[in-house]
Amino acid sequence: MRSLFLSAVCAVALSAPAMAASYVFTDVAAVYPDNAGIIDVPTQEPPPWTTPIVFTTSGGQTFTTYCDDLGHNVFIEGGQNLTYETALVTTDGEGHAISEAVSNVMGQIARLGLLDAAHGDQDGAIAANGAIWGLEYGVHVTSPNATIQSDLDAFVSNTHDDGRGWALGLVDPLQGDQAQILPSAAVPEPSTWLMALIGFACIGFSIFRQRLTTVSQWRRK
Repeated sequence: MRSLFLSAVCAVALSAPAMAASYVFTDVAAVYPDNAGIIDVPTQEPPPWTTPIVFTTSGGQTFTTYCDDLGHNVFIEGGQNLTYETALVTTDGEGHAISEAVSNVMGQIARLGLLDAAHGDQDGAIAANGAIWGLEYGVHVTSPNATIQSDLDAFVSNTHDDGRGWALGLVDPLQGDQAQILPSAAVPEPSTWLMALIGFACIGFSIFRQRLTTVSQWRRK
């Protein structure tokens, strides 16, 4: 049985407050087990574990999240009965208020980090957690790994408030603190929008031609 110091920032950027939902998780797993000491957070001893965390309900619904509250404990094991509720990420792990813009960026970085994890880029996925902590607590987070440090700096420098509002997190109502941050929804790239519009146009033109053919055939009768 392993305990991780967590508070996940499950960041889903929202334009309006979301209706709170409650989930009971029976299994908690680490994407990168035994991954500690790669990120150095000032005043945090021992160094925190740096890994996305997967929460699974008894029905098989999963939430892959990033650590937010460095003082929150969660056990990496099955057979649990953990209740979490969704809430907007408006404070850091110590209960201090954070701005909507910072919360928004935290959610975006969570999404980008999990995309890196999905593509097998462990360094990028780890760096994302460090960037989230740095923004949240207002500290300079570093890594002895040059690649992770470069990715961490890039996350902080290149991710900006997109105007979609607060991130969404999972809160542990029993401990009274924030636990996990959900990744914000992806925004299609311009090329994706263009392809979608072309696809809709082709569908519309096809329907239009079919109607013309039907009308022409009816008139001939």
